[in-house]
Amino acid sequence: MIDSRWSAPRAFEDDVYMDWARADAFAGVFGAQEASTAWLPLLIRHRGDASTLRQQVLKLQLAIRWQDDWPVDLSVEPVWAQLSALPELAALVDRIEFSQPLAEAPQPVAAPSADVGSGGPPPAVVVGVIDSGGAPLNRAFRESDADDAPTRLLSYWDQTQAARSGPWKRPPAGYGRELDAAALKALCGRARDASQERALYLGELDMSDRAWTADQGGVDHATHVLDTLAGLPLKAAFPGAAKPALADAASRAALVLVSVPGGLPGQATGAPSALQVLDALHHIRRVARRHAPKALVVVNISLGVQAGPRDGSLLLVRAIDELMAKDPGLLVLIAAGNRGRQPMIASGSVAGGKQAEPVSVRWRLRPEDPTDSFLEAWWPVASRPDLQFRVTLPGGAPSPWVGAGYQIGWEQDGVALARLSVLASGRACLALAPVAGARRRQIPGGCWSLACRNRSDEPVPLWVMVQGDQPDFSLLPNVPVSQSYLEQARGLFLGAAGAHNVLCTGRYPISVGAGSLENQRAAWYSAPVDGKVPRPGGVHLLAAADEAVLTPGLLGAGVLSGTWVRMRGTSVAAPVAARQIVNALAEGPRPSRAEQWRQALGIVQAKAYAPLPVLRPDEPWILGEAVAQP
Repeated sequence: MIDSRWSAPRAFEDDVYMDWARADAFAGVFGAQEASTAWLPLLIRHRGDASTLRQQVLKLQLAIRWQDDWPVDLSVEPVWAQLSALPELAALVDRIEFSQPLAEAPQPVAAPSADVGSGGPPPAVVVGVIDSGGAPLNRAFRESDADDAPTRLLSYWDQTQAARSGPWKRPPAGYGRELDAAALKALCGRARDASQERALYLGELDMSDRAWTADQGGVDHATHVLDTLAGLPLKAAFPGAAKPALADAASRAALVLVSVPGGLPGQATGAPSALQVLDALHHIRRVARRHAPKALVVVNISLGVQAGPRDGSLLLVRAIDELMAKDPGLLVLIAAGNRGRQPMIASGSVAGGKQAEPVSVRWRLRPEDPTDSFLEAWWPVASRPDLQFRVTLPGGAPSPWVGAGYQIGWEQDGVALARLSVLASGRACLALAPVAGARRRQIPGGCWSLACRNRSDEPVPLWVMVQGDQPDFSLLPNVPVSQSYLEQARGLFLGAAGAHNVLCTGRYPISVGAGSLENQRAAWYSAPVDGKVPRPGGVHLLAAADEAVLTPGLLGAGVLSGTWVRMRGTSVAAPVAARQIVNALAEGPRPSRAEQWRQALGIVQAKAYAPLPVLRPDEPWILGEAVAQP
């Protein structure tokens, strides 16, 4: 018996998240904003050359904003558009993916700053961090610990709000606010101690949230990451520190820090900050090359994107690869993610043949979940497998089986409640409306089932993953609001480790998993598993992120100078590894092509699953010791 609530299969080969956002006119994406007049950040992939597209957009008078200094030889470009322009823009380009909207619309693009820093010799290394937060006045980011020591920061770009007053200026991308090298030098000259730093954050810098975090003894993510990667060395070694006690090349590097925005109030449909991350990488490279055309540029991204394809085709992933290929002196390291043992992913193989049993997962939606929910599956398509999917509501009958290139939907009064889409590119996505909250629809909580059968002769590897949700998610501090998770898997392994961050699926960046200083083993949340469980991508390096199993996290800089906080996860491991790479390569030869980076770091493709060494912040790394997972 088939559940009659589902539509008949219809042809479909669109971006599943764009399709779902359009189903409610982007109301869930923009939250409390008025979607019809807001600007939507997009990544586009050109069908032809960029100049031809601009001419077509100008002729059609579409509401689109560009960056004038974007490299024209890249196939992926960030743009801003109003919703009225989307249909015609989609017809002119090869592909579109939307990003996280901002609370304020982008302004006309400013010219890049002519600031050239201190005028001294160009730095040998420029370190960039793309993260969330940042305390730019912290003494850990200066040339020394002396009271009058100048800062090493060349730029701090806060993408979360517009420049209104004080030393902030509008950055070239047209949104957010930036402190350039001159402004940072002047501010740090006035911030001689922690109390003066706090006063500046509360006053003219309009960064009261940093002072609040400091008063609470909390962690500022970007500050900890940047200190771990390139902060001044410790005055004395102590256990559990995220950085060494001896001066090194990283502690002399010039710095660029970019803070990426989070979600909007009332936002029920999550969106990755893809445009913002790409703009940040372009900004770091532009500032670095202006100050040091031949420097090694190492960029750390301790942010994750869960939703999207695992084959490297996500436009942000493609763009990072293209920027690294364009500039061989640019190396990007990415935190692999902390979902290794969360009930968010199932994987294994789907047996082939008409008599083979389907595999399935039980996906529990909590009755208080106020956000859209997405369950995504992906598989390799080289052998042209014939996989089909169906969904069963809690207590209901199954839907029709859906094959590649088709979609079924459940609507009520013209409103989309659920859609199951299967793409020929090797992806399937089940999208559901919120169970609770302001956008609540008639979606039942409880266990939903997604089943997959293989009509091919050979077994096919399959991964199924809850996208964006967290089982311990909360909208407000101390107000828990649980989101969806996988409760059971049939024919698949529930829970698998590896590089769950989609950004780690590119050709050139280095993905970093977490380990422990105490036992020199991978941390439970990112530990490699045995060869029975396939996984997308892989962890190239392991680095310390925990002092011990019972002492999680490593100590790094807090918001105010002289304060210490403990943070854990692959967000810490990635900058630990990045610091080791900076120190190993600062003075030596570097690859001349992006595809040589992994080989230069001793990362090779392994034929069997083998443990990786855990890089430590207190011991120099000899290149060539690492072996990548298959």
